[in-house]
Amino acid sequence: MDELDQLNTSSPQSPPKKENTYLIPASIIVAGVIIAGAVIYAFPPRTFEIAETDRAFSFSVLADELGLNTVQLVDCMNSRKYEDEISKDYADGVQAGVDGTPAFFINGVKVSGAQPFSVFKTAIDNASPAKNETEKASFKKLADDDPVLGNPNAPITIVEFGDFQCHFCKKFHDEARKEIIRTYVDTGKANIVYRDFPLEGIHKNARLAAEAAECADEQGKFWEYHDALYVHQAEFSQGELKN
Repeated sequence: MDELDQLNTSSPQSPPKKENTYLIPASIIVAGVIIAGAVIYAFPPRTFEIAETDRAFSFSVLADELGLNTVQLVDCMNSRKYEDEISKDYADGVQAGVDGTPAFFINGVKVSGAQPFSVFKTAIDNASPAKNETEKASFKKLADDDPVLGNPNAPITIVEFGDFQCHFCKKFHDEARKEIIRTYVDTGKANIVYRDFPLEGIHKNARLAAEAAECADEQGKFWEYHDALYVHQAEFSQGELKN
């Protein structure tokens, strides 16, 4: 049985962007006469803290622990500049046949779920390099221009579609991924490309975590932030956003 969090197949479209909008009601005259007015949508700055019963997780505090410029990260997240890119990752995944996370394409061959290292080893060892420019372009299109771990020119590219709140993604991160890096990435035989596939129907903070990682990438620390998000997954998976 595949170990993956399932996409709601009844609506396999790109997830709606998070607007985080707040309604400001029209003024009410004291005499009781209501004057019709436009409802105003505002975009207040977000603090990126998730309230828990005994503590609050903060994406900016995590950034500070990694030596990132927290002001730059918060400004980046407030700009929502990566919403379209995350939605494109999701749409590309759906088009490629992703129906849950984690999902992988090893030189174009799909592997679904948090499989043991032995499954990935077989798939990687049997992967064929691009036979021609058309196939090479196809592999490159699937990888898009997302973060690459390892040699960008390695003969094998492993494209992962992941969700930072997906516990099967964390299982892959904690188990098989470490062996893949040691055996293939560190030796220059393969690289890993990460693409966002937030399952917002079941993971309400997944998109925000993806935004934070993209903003960390601006400061050259995508993979450090990526790893830290999985380490702290249980923390930011609880509670509501606190503004």
